[in-house]
Amino acid sequence: MKSSNKTYEAYYAQYDNSFADSRWAEPEEIKNILTPVDLQNPLSAVGGVPCLVEGNTAYLDSGDGHTIVFGSSGSKKSRNIAIPQTILNLHAGESMIISDCKGEIYEWTSGIAEKLGYRIYVMNLRDPSRSHRWNPFYEPWRLMHEAHNIDAAHEMINDFIDDLFAGKSNDDPYWDNMAIRLFMGLCDVLLICSDVEEATIKSLIYLRNMGLDMDAKGFLVDMTDNLPRDSFTYANLKAVFTAPERTLTCIISTFDSHLRLFSAQPNITELFSHSDFDISTFGDEKTVLYLITPDEKTTYSQLMSTFIHQAYSILISHATSLPQRQLSRRVNFILDEFAQLPFIHDFPSAITAARSRNIRFTLFVQSMHQLISHYKQDAEIILGNMGNTIFLNSRELPLLNRISELCGTDQNRRPLISASQLQRLKNKENGEALLLLGSCYPFITHLKDIAAYHFGTDHHMAAKLPQRTGQSPLFDTDKIQKRFHWLRDTSYQFKTIPTRKKDASSQAQAELKKKYEELFGWLDNNSNN
Repeated sequence: MKSSNKTYEAYYAQYDNSFADSRWAEPEEIKNILTPVDLQNPLSAVGGVPCLVEGNTAYLDSGDGHTIVFGSSGSKKSRNIAIPQTILNLHAGESMIISDCKGEIYEWTSGIAEKLGYRIYVMNLRDPSRSHRWNPFYEPWRLMHEAHNIDAAHEMINDFIDDLFAGKSNDDPYWDNMAIRLFMGLCDVLLICSDVEEATIKSLIYLRNMGLDMDAKGFLVDMTDNLPRDSFTYANLKAVFTAPERTLTCIISTFDSHLRLFSAQPNITELFSHSDFDISTFGDEKTVLYLITPDEKTTYSQLMSTFIHQAYSILISHATSLPQRQLSRRVNFILDEFAQLPFIHDFPSAITAARSRNIRFTLFVQSMHQLISHYKQDAEIILGNMGNTIFLNSRELPLLNRISELCGTDQNRRPLISASQLQRLKNKENGEALLLLGSCYPFITHLKDIAAYHFGTDHHMAAKLPQRTGQSPLFDTDKIQKRFHWLRDTSYQFKTIPTRKKDASSQAQAELKKKYEELFGWLDNNSNN
């Protein structure tokens, strides 16, 4: 390892370095700030990013600092860093939420997680029928009906809508703004009047179709007129329903366009219409969640951003509620292709708060340009909160110059490593990488491919993917009339009432529901499309 760094020092050997503002770190200096783990017996108290491997010993950054990894496509970000880090975290008993674009991390690590007694969940957008499910409305419903915190529920729904509408604004923001008011109003009706298993995105679409046509005629209009004028629900829905007819048609059309991904793909809708896990427990029990998404298209990227946003919001809120103000078990977000995900609201603030809550992020980024295009000036906040930077490979000149400047200069103000030299790191051949760890001097390391690791155990077959069974129920719109006093009185302490089967006498609605299911195929258990 020492010779690798001397190779880069040799170019500047003719200069006296006694007055340089930087130099290359020695291996022992790096080891002193890292935690050694015996790969033959990897069970340890801490996990982290592997920064140096010598023989059967891996040296990890086991602290609470976040890490950003820069590497272009094909730079072995997964095989050299993400997969080893995941396995080391598993042996340390740390929980994880992993963005796994290719499904490669799942293939390598889920079998080990299974052997170590982890709860394993998979959100599989490549094959939604073989996936666990997550309902973005579950936590807002719980906040309303169990925690009696309506403001927090509205805040979480606002975040969900902001994420769903992000990056899709019309030239005139009026249409999106009015569609958001319609969304908020319908969400309020659904969350207040439904039972927990009915509060889903599928039921929201059903409520819109049952309660409104394209001309906004239907029972929701009459219902709104009977709400108190100071009602949150009234304010949102009345603003929409009093618009001129042609304007109203365009508002509803805009609303429908933002939900097209769900309404056009029943399997995706079902994936987001039930919760098979409770995110708040990830900091208590050993849990790993894999987010498997197609890497060849960005259709579902917004859904992943939405999930990540709500996941860390729930975890931070849960940590804050504990006496020690942090999770008892560390939760790691390992986010591959992070900069390709759409903008995540409040992410710069969350990443600042995460460290003290025992939440750690590892971000894998191909390009600085991608990061800046999504986060603008907030990109610097994200970068500034990264305790460690690992550079693998890039041809992006602004990134090369940034890394070169971070490494510092010698006494003649010559760069310790130039942008040109950074491009020639032998990343693919022998895993060369540049480390900037905390306040330590720069260091050139070699990162092992996962196939070269010997963890003292045989490679385990991947865990079986879940097979989804059953369908989530649709919202029984009769409950709006039965529970209308809940909508009228915002101080009402909601009660959790079990869902009862619909009375057979409601023939008209039963026929409408049957027709709706025929159109969208949601109750066709033999369909995978």
